[in-house]
Amino acid sequence: MPKVSPAADDRTPLAGSRIDIPVRIGWLLRTHRMVAGLSLREMSVELTARGVRLSSSTLSRIETEGHRSPAALDGYADVLGLPDGLLRGTIGLLCRTFRYAPPESREQGEPGRPSLDRFSAACDAVDVPAPTGGAWMRFARAHSYTSGFGLPVRLMEPHLLRINAELGLAVGTAMITRHEALSSLRIGPYGDLLEEVTRDEILVPGHPAVDRLFGPLSDRPTRSLLHWLNDLLRHERVELSRSATYALQSMLLSGDLDAREWATLVPALVEAWSDPDPGRRSALAQLATALPPELQREVRRSCDVDAALPAPPPDWSRSRRNRHYERARELGRAVCARLGHPEEPLLDRLVFESLFEIRGVRMAHALMLLRASAFRDAFAEVLLEELPRARDEDARTAMRRALVSMHQGRPLPEGAGLLESEDDADFVTGVRLIGSGGGVLPDAAVERGLAGDEEARRHTVTALGQANDPRLRALRERAGLSRELRDSAVWWSDRSGRILI
Repeated sequence: MPKVSPAADDRTPLAGSRIDIPVRIGWLLRTHRMVAGLSLREMSVELTARGVRLSSSTLSRIETEGHRSPAALDGYADVLGLPDGLLRGTIGLLCRTFRYAPPESREQGEPGRPSLDRFSAACDAVDVPAPTGGAWMRFARAHSYTSGFGLPVRLMEPHLLRINAELGLAVGTAMITRHEALSSLRIGPYGDLLEEVTRDEILVPGHPAVDRLFGPLSDRPTRSLLHWLNDLLRHERVELSRSATYALQSMLLSGDLDAREWATLVPALVEAWSDPDPGRRSALAQLATALPPELQREVRRSCDVDAALPAPPPDWSRSRRNRHYERARELGRAVCARLGHPEEPLLDRLVFESLFEIRGVRMAHALMLLRASAFRDAFAEVLLEELPRARDEDARTAMRRALVSMHQGRPLPEGAGLLESEDDADFVTGVRLIGSGGGVLPDAAVERGLAGDEEARRHTVTALGQANDPRLRALRERAGLSRELRDSAVWWSDRSGRILI
């Protein structure tokens, strides 16, 4: 039996401005290894057999100190049979968002200097009918400032258009790896070109996943991008407004723009607040809470921010006074018990952040880390069981959101009961899970979805598109559907369904 390593924990304050990135990196690697039943020595032997020479003592240091080691991240994924690029892509996105994160470390076993052969291989790997997300990540790294190689603009532009299009179709791991590839390109010499083609793609009528396209742009904040996003806050398409708020939150974390630039956001936010749509106001309120204190005060003079936010935990501690944290701890223990694994304090915290964190960027990264972890499937199973028992509506909403994130790309278990639920939000969750899993929606579910509210109709069209369902074509001219949803049906009809790898 492998030696049991001590459980890791992030002891930074729940309401603090920072999280412990090294602890989270080490935890992701250590728990994957332990759930797989491998000791450090056994992992070292497996890595060596694959040409990655990292000793057990080096692996112990990487896990304990949270080194951002490309050799370990890619090597663990290879040994454990995880999707290409999953671990490295997840950690890359985490560290790019939180700029105080550790830089990549170069351990023994890393490839040497860039070479023409490796550059050519990276280009060839995406010049195929169905490139993997890992191949796109290697292509992006081959076109960094330090690689010494690169395609001319006229040859790079079609690749950027293609990977942007694939990001809209991607599910689960495929989404993480393509996001990371685009983020790498954004901070490199092709960053301006990527912004140009992405802005055009975001404004394509009917695009069902525009929210994903904003993330890579926000990894290199510029004044022009800030002003463009300010304008989008009041865009008639609410999902564009919401997506712009999340991009702005990420840009705030980077600290690359000064206070004078951020002051231009206040009048744009206040003007956008005049639209009473609850989805828009909720996103604007999250953005407002992320602003520096002086700008927050300006916004609050005109906007009732707190009324648009979910109720925060009454006590931002990890004690029993915080019922939300207690609930997260119960779920974390249930996940570990399902796997026969010791309790993981950091898992409890990530569950709390994924369900009850009111800062959108922090919540998104907790979900992403859980989705890349060894606990993803067990967490999805626990959520599916616990959702019908939950009585607090805020908790139910949070559990649905996490369930969709954890369960992406897999068939919905029989007997889940979501499509049959009288609760419309549960029904929509079932539609989303079946769509991302490539399943076929029953005719009755399609009709119920299209007869529902705008959110239900939008997710029904997306589910049909993800499955490349032939019924989608009839929706392009269906009476009663909004122009936007008919455009979405056209968008999906021109493509071939979801991408998983």
